[in-house]
Amino acid sequence: MERCRPLYEYAAFTYSVYKYRESMEIESAVNQALDEMPDDWLIKGFLSANRAEVVEMCLTEYNEEETMEMFKEEGCKEGREEGRAEGRDEGVQAVVKTCKTLGASSHDAAENLVSTMGYSENEANELVAKYW
Repeated sequence: MERCRPLYEYAAFTYSVYKYRESMEIESAVNQALDEMPDDWLIKGFLSANRAEVVEMCLTEYNEEETMEMFKEEGCKEGREEGRAEGRDEGVQAVVKTCKTLGASSHDAAENLVSTMGYSENEANELVAKYW
C-alpha cells in the first residue's frame, strides 16, 4: 500500500466505514467516511461523484457478510441436528444389542426404547426390527 496511494486511501476509507458502522447504519457510515475524507486524496473526487454507487456497493458487501454469517450459523445448526440424530441412532443400536446380548426379547427391547428414549411404540418396534 505504500507504493500505491489509491489503494492506501481506499483501505483507509473502508476502515472508516467499518468503524462508523459500529455506531450507525451503513449508509450513514459510508456518507460520514466520504465527507471526512481529506480533500487531497486521489480517490475522493471519484468516490464523491459516484456516491450512490459507493453506498450501494457497501450495502451489498455488508449484506453479503451477513448472509455468509447466516449460512454459517445454519450449517452449524444442521451439523448439530445431524450429530444428535446419529447419537440417537447409536443409542438405539446399543439398547437393541444389549437387550439381545442379555437374552431379552425384541418386545423387551422395544419397551426399553419407549421408556428410556421416548419413542412411540410403533417407532420402537420399527427400530428394533431394523437393528435386531
